[in-house]
Amino acid sequence: MNPKLEKIVARIQEVPSLPSTLTGVLQTIDCPESTIDEIAREIKKDQSLTVNVLKIANSAFYGLLGQVSTIRQAIVLIGLNELRTIVLGQSVFRFYAVESKTDFKRKDLWAHSMVCAFLAKKLAKEAFVADREGSCMIGGLIHDIGKVVIDRYFPDEFVNIIRMVQSEGVSFATAERELLGYTHYQIGATLLKKWNFPPELVSCVLFHHAPWRDTEFPHISATVFHANVLSKVMRFPSYSKDKTCGSTWLKEPAQRRFLEKNGLPVHKADLKAFLSTAYSRIVSETSSVVGAMDIPSNTHPEQQAYAL
Repeated sequence: MNPKLEKIVARIQEVPSLPSTLTGVLQTIDCPESTIDEIAREIKKDQSLTVNVLKIANSAFYGLLGQVSTIRQAIVLIGLNELRTIVLGQSVFRFYAVESKTDFKRKDLWAHSMVCAFLAKKLAKEAFVADREGSCMIGGLIHDIGKVVIDRYFPDEFVNIIRMVQSEGVSFATAERELLGYTHYQIGATLLKKWNFPPELVSCVLFHHAPWRDTEFPHISATVFHANVLSKVMRFPSYSKDKTCGSTWLKEPAQRRFLEKNGLPVHKADLKAFLSTAYSRIVSETSSVVGAMDIPSNTHPEQQAYAL
């Protein structure tokens, strides 16, 4: 095995597994024979998850403010697909919440990830993957989890990666490949495999910068890729000093055709309409389903230049 890869794999093995309470909930949800009461019992084993499920069920998004008092009621209201999304999101949030060992602002990354999650869900509704909204949303949420791994377990290398991104104007992936030997999406996919995440999520994390290489779940990877680019257009980058705007890909005819084939908007008028509508709902819907976030009030996507 390559020495660099061996070192990375060894460090990833140090990453804690998901809490048994969360894996228990996911397994119960995925079991076709499980009853709502059995799922509710599993959720109640995790106090933080219990609070969040009730909070989401009582949010403005579901229109029953303060009327849902039991986990059973919440499950019926939210539905199993959305519940699964919430549990996966909770798992990721706990990993992101660990304090950074560098000057990298996790808050910026978390805001970027949540906006990306919302956009991926909205894009999925309008494309050919409406039945995979939950997977697209979680894919958007976790696509950059590899950056957290590098920040947490390779802080010295990560400091140099950030310096290279800032001073030379290159992408994170370019700097990672040069200084670490592997990218955040390769490392993120490896971690998700360790956590036994669904194959479509492992795949979309691995291919979120090149979805046309995904032969198994191209629709999901394309949706997360597009959401990632659009979140940067809306001025929500994962790193505030990242100089790569992410718009040049639209000038590649092959990539445009690939996105269009997957039902995603690529024309200027369609993108402006999509972003304008998306921004007006990001605060309420994203915070309801994923968690509280701060969004700058002076950010308006319809005012952002989109180079076509």
